[in-house]
Order: sequence, then C-alpha cells, then structure tokens
Amino acid sequence: MATVKGWSISASASQAISYILDLKNSEEKTTGGYLVYSSDARNGPPQLASTTWKVWREKRRKKTGKEAKVKAYHFVQSFEPGSVTPEEVFDISKEWADKITEGKYPYVLAVHTDKPHLHSHILVHPYQNGTGKGWDIFWKNDLQHFRQISDAVCREHGLGVLPQQSPKSRSYYEWMADFNDTQQSTVKKVIEYLAPRSGSYQSFKDILRKLDFSVEDGSLDNNSKDGDGDPSVFSFTANRVLLDKERTTDTTYYLRIPKSQTYVQIPAAAVRWHRNKQTMKVTLPMEADFPAYRYGKESRVSVADLSEHFDKQMAQKKRSGLRIKPPGAQRYLKTKYMETTNGQPLDLDSVKLMTSQGRLSPQMKKLLTTDSLKAIHEMRTEIYRQAGINTIPMNQPWKKRDAWLNYVGQRAENTWQRLEWERHMRTQMRSLPFLRDNRCQIAEEIRKLNQTIEDIQTCIGEMEIQMIESDSDNPEHIERYKKENLMPLEDARDKLIKELGPLDKEIRELERYEKYQENRKEEKAR
Repeated sequence: MATVKGWSISASASQAISYILDLKNSEEKTTGGYLVYSSDARNGPPQLASTTWKVWREKRRKKTGKEAKVKAYHFVQSFEPGSVTPEEVFDISKEWADKITEGKYPYVLAVHTDKPHLHSHILVHPYQNGTGKGWDIFWKNDLQHFRQISDAVCREHGLGVLPQQSPKSRSYYEWMADFNDTQQSTVKKVIEYLAPRSGSYQSFKDILRKLDFSVEDGSLDNNSKDGDGDPSVFSFTANRVLLDKERTTDTTYYLRIPKSQTYVQIPAAAVRWHRNKQTMKVTLPMEADFPAYRYGKESRVSVADLSEHFDKQMAQKKRSGLRIKPPGAQRYLKTKYMETTNGQPLDLDSVKLMTSQGRLSPQMKKLLTTDSLKAIHEMRTEIYRQAGINTIPMNQPWKKRDAWLNYVGQRAENTWQRLEWERHMRTQMRSLPFLRDNRCQIAEEIRKLNQTIEDIQTCIGEMEIQMIESDSDNPEHIERYKKENLMPLEDARDKLIKELGPLDKEIRELERYEKYQENRKEEKAR
C-alpha cells in the first residue's frame, strides 16, 4: 500500500531538486543517482531541470508582468516496508505522476532508498512550457483525488490500499460536545429533568424563566424584561413608519394605531428603540389614558383599548410550537426537532403531557417562591448537576464580571492601538507631498525607458531582417547587441516598477488617513 502527501513550494525550486536528488551528499539517498527521471527530455538530465524552469518563469514574468508565487509542487509517495522493490516504486510513481499531470507539466522523479519504507519524491513545475498556463491545485479536494489515482495504480500492480476514510470533518458543535453540553443538549436535559417535577405546564414555564431561560409557545404571555408579564403595564412593538413626523418631538411621539387614522400622543420616555431605530418597544401603565386625534378632532384613548388591538396583532405574529432559549444564547431552539434519550418527542403537546403526569417537587416549589438571586443561582447549579449538564450558566455574576472586564480591556487596547496609529500617521503625513512627487518622477522615468526599449526593439527587428536577406546563419551579433543594450534597460525598468508597489501602498495609506480626518471633522461639525 502507498500513502500520498503534497504541498506547494514558493521559495526555490532548485533547492528542492537538489534535495530530492541528494546532490549535497553525493546522491547517497538515491543510491548514486539510481532511478531518477526527468519527464521532459529537452531539459537534459534532472540536475538541469531547475535552470530550464527558471528560464520559463522569467519569460512568463516578462509576458504577464507577474511574478510566479508557486515555484513547484512537491509530492511524496511512500510504500509499506518490504512490500515493493526500488524498481517497482519507480514504475508506480512514474505512472502515477503521468496521470496526475496528464502529460502537460514537466516533473522530476527520484526514488529514495535510505529508509526502511521506500518512497519517491516528485517535483512538478506548475506552468506549461510554451503556453505558460498555470496548474492551480486546491489541496483540500485535489489531494483526495490524487490519492484515489494512486490507489488505482497500486491495485494494477497487485498492491493493497488503505481503507477510505470519510473526508467529512467534525462540526463545531460535535467538537464542543467533548467538553461541554451544546445549547440543544442543555435544553433537552433541562426539559427531561423539569417536566416530571413541575406539576403543570404553567409552572414548568415559570421555573424555566426563574432559571433565566426564555420560553415562547405562541401564547400571549410575553417573555421580555421590559415589564411584560406584569399586569400593571402593557408592552407592544410598532414600526417607525407609524409615527407622525410633523408632530413628533423629542419628548412626545404621535403614534398611529395600525388599520386606523387615530394618532395617540405618548411620552418619549415610554419608548425604547431597536434595530437601528426602525422598531420601537412601548411600555405603558394599564390604568392610564393618553390624548389622541383623528382628522383634527381630539379625544382620549385608554391603554386597555390599545391592548385589545395590539394583542390581536401580536397573536397573528406569534409562531406556534415550543421554543426555548438557554441563558446566554442568541436564538430560540425549536423543541419539536428534539427527542429524549428514550426517543420520546419533545414537542409542545408531549411536554404538556409530561408536565400533567408529574407532581410539583419540593425543590421546584422552593424555586418558585424565592426571590433571592443567590438562592436561585445555587439551585440552578444543583439542577444542572442532577440533570447531568456539563456547562456553566452564562449569566452567573462572576461570569458577567469577567466578560465585562474582558470587554473593557479589549476596548482600552483598541483605543490605544488607534491613537498609536493616528500619532504615526500624523508624523508620516509630512512626507506625503514628497512621496507623490517621487512617484511622478519614477513613472516618468519608466515611460522614457519604455520608449527607449521600443526603439531598440525596432532596431533589432531591422537587424534580423538584414540577416535574413543576407542569408546569414550567425545571429551572435544580434544576441550581443541585445545583451549590451536591451537587457540592462529592461532590468532597470523592472527595478523601478518594483519600487512603485511599496510607494503606492504608502501613499494609499496616507490618503486613507487624510480621508479619515476629513470624516471626523464633518462629524464634529454636525
């Protein structure tokens, strides 16, 4: 059987070829250069492949103006000790390399015999000769495909293969389950523990809310902490479009009742904004009434009248089914997709049935009657322990304290970094005019070099025509002319182009800071 691994080389292909051929150690690993191979005979022996590859990359750079990031791809195919001979390793690796490259990309192969497990190194040039088309490898998917080809070649040569492993990795929730219960498993265990001990469905919900869980089941009893559940107040939500913008002030809002032309005057202190001030949460005393007007006629509307209307609106928007949000979670979890350890469903009807068949335990009765936060936290910790939940409630006082300290520390660190960046940029802004002038000078010099290079290339074209007309077979004077006149100018141009990259980056950074300062001035002016 054979194993396969591979990676990209971005440093030096010549060093990699020297390593796989073991040139520094007189080819000891390859048994004196035995069983080494170069797929492109035009390159000469494998030792010269790196020189040819470098010439190809240089031609591609001049043609496209881009430097090759990947110099080569390195593959290693290893075999089980004693299962194959060096000659068989050579034949299998050569056949495998021909298949994965499809004959388009040259490669160098060397079989190493210095270890008990024979293995071959294959170095592939990532660009085709002539076309310069690159070979883009996406290792996460392509390496699995290369291994399948290697297994097929090994089977043809009578070798066994390793069993296929599933490429699917573990999810974040599966990984977290090794350390703590996930939010879903926490909800499942809490329901299993509390439902038989609650006595009724309403007590079950009250116990969950005592433990800082949020519960929704489509009924009109709300779960927010803005006074909902308190019979002395009424809370509802409304969209910003219901406001009368002409009459609304900083202290008084004129809110239209949906599906009517009646506007109610409510104090701004009773409103809390959400979703970037697009939705308002209004909390009003149940016994109060407020001024209202309809077509210019004034009247008064009681909160009881508002509650009748908005209760109907909210009932239409309520979703059915039991949904529970654990402490510290960001979203509700639907219990209809959950099951107990015995396979019993945990939908709304099943939970109601479980609560009706049980009795209210002394522990749950004590929890419902106490208002001490310390006692509630202690009982919750005990409930988590008895239910087998391996997690820490996110809203414990010390947890909140640590989260706040981490937030304050991170905010201070971000502020310090921003001020340090501003001080650095203020110092660098003095050099912005000089950098811009320097950039213009370099661009002008590159333009002049391009013009001179075009003139020289025109001259070389005329020399080549004269050589063809004179039937001469000696182009040495043309090559010498190129070497003495054209190549130095091209090298100088390339150096200037390389200087432009860091210079442009620095100028863009300073211009970004300049725009940042202008925006801050506009904000202060507003």
